Formats: sequence, C-alpha cells, structure tokens
Amino acid sequence: MNAFVDINGKPIANKNKIALLDIAIDTFSLNGFTAVSIRDITRKAGIKESSFYNHFRSKDELLETIFVNFRKSVQKIMPPLERVDDIVAAMDPKSFLLTGLRNFRDHVQSPKMEQIWRIIYLEQCRNPMAREMYVTEIVQGVTAFLEVVFRKYIERNQIRPYDPKTLAVEYQYPLFAMISEFILLRLDRRSTEEIERRMTDHAVFFSHVICRSEE
Repeated sequence: MNAFVDINGKPIANKNKIALLDIAIDTFSLNGFTAVSIRDITRKAGIKESSFYNHFRSKDELLETIFVNFRKSVQKIMPPLERVDDIVAAMDPKSFLLTGLRNFRDHVQSPKMEQIWRIIYLEQCRNPMAREMYVTEIVQGVTAFLEVVFRKYIERNQIRPYDPKTLAVEYQYPLFAMISEFILLRLDRRSTEEIERRMTDHAVFFSHVICRSEE
C-alpha cells in the first residue's frame, strides 16, 4: 500500500493523520481494536489527545479508514471486469491462476497489509463491517470474479463445460484456507515455503483437471 486514502477515497497528505493510521494499524493488529485507546495512539504519535479529533471523528472512523484502505488494496488484485476478455485471450487457464497467486502474494507482502489482514481476522466477531467486507468482498467478490473468468474460458472452449460458479467455488474455497495459513505464518515470521508450494500445486492441479488441452 503506497499511500493512504480517507473514508471518501481521497489521498491523505497530512503527516499527523498518516502517523495516526500507521500507529493504529500497528497497535490494533497486536492488541485488538477494543484494547487500544485514542490516548494510546496519540501518545505514540507524540500529539495531544484532543488533536486526534482534527483528523478523525472517532476511533470507529479510524478503523473504517483502515478498512477502506484494505478494500482499495484488495481491489487491485482483481482486474476490472472490462479487461477480462483481453486477459482470457492473452493467458491460458493455468497461467491465469498462477498469476492470481503471485498478485495475492504481492498484495499481502506490501507494507502494512499483513497487519491489516490480522485486524480483519480479529474484528470479524466484533465488527459487522469487518464481517461484511470479508464475506462480500473477499469470499463472494473473488468467487464471482472467477465465475466470470471461467465462463469466458468455457466460451472459448479452453476448459470443460462445467458450471462456472461451481468451478469458482471448487477452486477458491480451498485457497481461502491456505491463504489464512499463509498469512498466519507470515505474521509469526515462520517459513511459508510449504504452503506456497501447496497453493501453486493446487492451481496447477485444478488447471489440469478442467482444461481441454489435458484431454
């Protein structure tokens, strides 16, 4: 994530506001949202507690801003739907799936993003916005995108004519579990070599199962 945006999607230029976001991501990811006070954040930022309200109306708005930036980063993983035809024409299914994995790894390994993923996991039980964002934009959004892509490959006669929604679910749901493991391993600074190999093997195996070229 190269730059923060506010809840309206506008770039944030104010250094104190950026510092507050940075500190909030650090502390929320370690201790959870409810365990961190505005005073904790402003103390680390080296500003008065009252100055916090020059930048955010509340701690909830601060968390919402983090979620907006998470959403912005996730959207970059998936190209816009208007580009799908060009992508499908340029890449075979195996290349498409492997490229998606690389894009995800780049996303997670960008500054702050690992910590924000941890906040999303921590806040799902407490915060309706976190639950809605994960279910709607991560789970449903990714599978809906893949459904479109698989339908395009079927139309081009490159993969077998299975139901594209079923293909999207069968491919992506095992990956959700592997992605969770990948993120947790990175948060603990443990090797991700094995889980990355399994994710790659999954993409290769799946492409072999569905591709016409494998008949």
